[in-house]
Amino acid sequence: MPQQSVADTALVVIAVAVSVQAMLITGLCVAAFIAWRRVQTALSFATADLHARMDDLAEHVRSASGRVDAVASSIERLAEDAEAVAIGARRMASAVSGAVSTAVHTAATPPALLAAAGRLLLSRWARRRSRPVLPVHQ
Repeated sequence: MPQQSVADTALVVIAVAVSVQAMLITGLCVAAFIAWRRVQTALSFATADLHARMDDLAEHVRSASGRVDAVASSIERLAEDAEAVAIGARRMASAVSGAVSTAVHTAATPPALLAAAGRLLLSRWARRRSRPVLPVHQ
């Protein structure tokens, strides 16, 4: 009988060990499932937070892009205005140059030419004075 009780004891120990092992594996599976769910939840929150931050970043980039476009258009308008001012200044310089050139040419004409012009003007003035005065109608 002692042999039967050792065999029975061994079978009981094996049965208890298999039951404990089954409970440990079941507990490990439940713990792994819970951990997996927590990881999924954490990843979902992290993904949602990342999307929100990316949306904020995209809004900042859009705002900065709009400001850069506004600055670029302001610079273009400023360049156009500066070009218009430069064209006006060039025209004024040309007009002043023409006036100065005319004055220089007039100042540099020979005295004989001036005398001839003076004689011509005096002869016209003399002719005009020699005409008879027209009667006044009443």
